[in-house]
Amino acid sequence: MGIAQRVCYHFGGLLMSNHRIHRTCVYCDCVYSVSRSAPGDHFPVPMRRGGIDTVDCCRECHSLKDRIKLDDWSATMLSKVAADFPKLSRETRIFLAKTITLFQDAKALTEAQ
Repeated sequence: MGIAQRVCYHFGGLLMSNHRIHRTCVYCDCVYSVSRSAPGDHFPVPMRRGGIDTVDCCRECHSLKDRIKLDDWSATMLSKVAADFPKLSRETRIFLAKTITLFQDAKALTEAQ
């Protein structure tokens, strides 16, 4: 592999290297690497509700947002949200995203009835 292949290039707001894109997670601000075809997190409308817009999201935050029910969040995580609300930490951003997703689900159910 030549030197040029190991160097990341800034292109259109994303860092690119060896057919992978380096993105910054909207929730925790970490930089992570994905293939070009990775869709991101469907936000503010979830994909199951017809959402097409996505934001860059690392795997850990995506799992926390979509796969762990809000009822299953630990007291420690909820206390971080309460203490941190004005600062918009990772937990607060994910909490807000989950809340908006739940709102979209409730809205869809109401419209279906």
